Amino acid sequence: MYRYLIFYILFFSCLYSKEASAGLYMQHAFNYTSDSDNADKFSYGSMKNMFFIGGTLGNKNNIVIGQNVYYWNRNYSHTSNTTGNSLAMLELGPRLLFFFHEEKTFYVSLNYNFYAKGTRTIAGVNQTVDGTSIFLNAGYDFKISRSISVGVALNYHSLSLSKVEVGSTSTTISNSYVNIFPTLEISFRFR
Repeated sequence: MYRYLIFYILFFSCLYSKEASAGLYMQHAFNYTSDSDNADKFSYGSMKNMFFIGGTLGNKNNIVIGQNVYYWNRNYSHTSNTTGNSLAMLELGPRLLFFFHEEKTFYVSLNYNFYAKGTRTIAGVNQTVDGTSIFLNAGYDFKISRSISVGVALNYHSLSLSKVEVGSTSTTISNSYVNIFPTLEISFRFR
């Protein structure tokens, strides 16, 4: 984990030494979903938080590359399953963001999370899980000031779990979670 942090620190040091006009870009995006059904007697809740920090590239500073941190959890319970199921993940990896025009309002981005670890509970059994994920985003930012924007984004997230540990037993698995969801976001740009 620390070797990736050292890599990013060295990368950004080189980036800022070569590009005098480079800027700093930070973004926080979030989503909360809750659903319950009295007829089927289930309840579902999910909270998603994504934080991105990167440096701008290019003559127009319309490309941003940096580190993405995604923390999310979800809980599902049904009256037939008194313990409920839950999943909580922390995902880290590089993200590339591209703004389409000089106003820097509409963007698309791609994120590969090589680090995706968390815990899940299925039928009362606590598990530690490990895998990788991919994120695709398309968003629009409304400028509040020169350096602050608020916006919305549509996100596609695909998580592939490859390993599960229960106690001291480790097992290879092939589980996937796919989600499409909107987020609200706030962005900060510093030059």
